[in-house]
Amino acid sequence: MTWSLRTLVFCFALFASTAHAQVSVNPFATAPALRAERGETPDAHYRARYEVIGGETPELAITAADDWALVETSDGARLFDFRLGRILELRTAESAFISYNLASHVAFRVMERQNRLYIATVIAQLSPTMAGDGCDAETELGIVIPSLSDAGAAALHRDGAVQSLQCNGRIVGSFEIDDGAAPPRAFWPALRATMTVHPALYAALVETAHAPRRLEATYRFGGGDTATSHTWRLIAVESVSTPYPLDAAFANITAQTMDSEIAPGIGAVAASAIDGSAFGGAYTLERWNAYVAQTGRTDGPAAAALLLSVSLNMFPDLVTACTSGARHAACEPIRNLGNLVQSDVAVRAMRDIIVAEQDGDPAAAVPAMRSVQGTRFASHPALGASYALALIGGGDAVLRQAQAAGLPSDPTPLQIAALRAYPYAAGYWTDFGDRFAVNYQYPQAYWLYDVAASLPVPAAHQGPPLSKQQFLARLRQDFPAFFLAR
Repeated sequence: MTWSLRTLVFCFALFASTAHAQVSVNPFATAPALRAERGETPDAHYRARYEVIGGETPELAITAADDWALVETSDGARLFDFRLGRILELRTAESAFISYNLASHVAFRVMERQNRLYIATVIAQLSPTMAGDGCDAETELGIVIPSLSDAGAAALHRDGAVQSLQCNGRIVGSFEIDDGAAPPRAFWPALRATMTVHPALYAALVETAHAPRRLEATYRFGGGDTATSHTWRLIAVESVSTPYPLDAAFANITAQTMDSEIAPGIGAVAASAIDGSAFGGAYTLERWNAYVAQTGRTDGPAAAALLLSVSLNMFPDLVTACTSGARHAACEPIRNLGNLVQSDVAVRAMRDIIVAEQDGDPAAAVPAMRSVQGTRFASHPALGASYALALIGGGDAVLRQAQAAGLPSDPTPLQIAALRAYPYAAGYWTDFGDRFAVNYQYPQAYWLYDVAASLPVPAAHQGPPLSKQQFLARLRQDFPAFFLAR
């Protein structure tokens, strides 16, 4: 058998087009399952209450144990579980909770810090007198990325009991410490997530091993002269005996929340994929091969070929296996791809759409998609998912081109259709998650990434989920103060 270079490029592109992303604990895990997974649930014996000046809530309290901390404000309560890597929003009055990936707020800060550099550059070009520097963004977001061109130069100064931080010559924050008992270690990352200050000031505070009696952050936005200040003033440190606050009777309402914040019904699709109840059970390679073979027999070889992207999504090792001569049914579309591209308009359109998106020419996907209109494959979910990526990559210009051609111009329904049809394909979840990440909606993005990482198809975890796991590891490595050492 001879493999053409274009065929191999096409096959690898099918997988690469979805190989964006992934991470962690099942977001729909029940309270008893989470409690069992974390093991011990030690009581907290330390509680610090703060008055907040200049913030969105007048008061907050941090109740901390060794590996969890409860942050309570007038807006509600959030449980930072550093052992599980989750933030659980507790709805005590409803006996319910919503589960978020702990990394989501860190990822937002990192990406927004880079976005602030872009904004500052644009402002400086329009109005040089308004040019700012990185100190403000570093303070507001609590993130320093040394490689950025506008990274500030920070220096600590002590004046009696007060330690202040100068960044590029101006004060961006200060603290005074409490002389009481040292807080447990989970107090510090919870404070870092809740009381955002310049990281150099936070590091100096942690070195004291005492909670702040007063903590202040000052920053400007957009290089203006008006500064924003946030101050946290200690009201009291209390000795408490607070049990782990996730009650075993609390219901996980993350799926319902996803329905309202992402798309109606998406939570149920995600939950059925994770628990393996969708389509009669999670696919094994043998079961998927049987499905592809049956599709080929009943709907023809072109229909089987359109499943190629799904095959490689769930079983990325098929690329190596098929090129090594394995006789899987899922390999047959690859072997026959050259002939099918020539003989079937839908397979040719799939090839052209994927190549267009991969080659950075998404506009070329529009005529390819137009070519299948009126055929039985015009609404094929896998074809639609690939076309959706081209729409996203092409921006407004390609959307207008699609509208003018009478084609779908909203990628969201196309991606949701693919998720409903192929819920065990991790790459479809991560592709959809990337839509939220690019708009800095990281809690929503990480719900979708977490679904991909929790799917009961182990082979798929070596594909799209792996890159998000690697990104999470990088976040832990570069920004350890938001996490606890393992």
